[in-house]
Amino acid sequence: MSAASVTLTPSRARGGAAGLGGRRARRRAGRTAGPRRALILAALAGAMIIGSALPSSASFSERVSLPTTTIGTATVGAPTGVNASYKCFGWGVQVTLDWNLSSTQRGVTGYEIRTYVGTASQVQARMGSTDTTWTANADKSFANGNAFDFTVTTLTSYGWTAESVHTPQIAC
Repeated sequence: MSAASVTLTPSRARGGAAGLGGRRARRRAGRTAGPRRALILAALAGAMIIGSALPSSASFSERVSLPTTTIGTATVGAPTGVNASYKCFGWGVQVTLDWNLSSTQRGVTGYEIRTYVGTASQVQARMGSTDTTWTANADKSFANGNAFDFTVTTLTSYGWTAESVHTPQIAC
């Protein structure tokens, strides 16, 4: 590997000072550097003052099209035409309920039969989604002296329900 070498040749500056760093050149640079720096600094400060006084503004504009979203609403229809027929016997009562299917188009998983005695209620049965009749017997300890009625509730796969109107009360 070879080393590069630089040779400086002395030159004579005006006034007879020799070399790059002559005393006279340094004195001249020293005399003009201060005023030159002050002038540049004053010019920059003036530009900043003038620039900050001028009004500035920026704007941005873009148009975006979003996809259209439609949200539908639905209701669950309760069974209609709920009818309770019954027969009283010495041992108790036999009740038959029948109803029309819910008008709900999708998601119906079945029907729930509920008995009410006053304001208290109890689930009696869960039926399939195409069933429209239910028959049950109650012994006379329940039937005697108690008036009771029924409702049929539509059950759906998404958790919504709708209860029918109460049947007329039954008493033996």
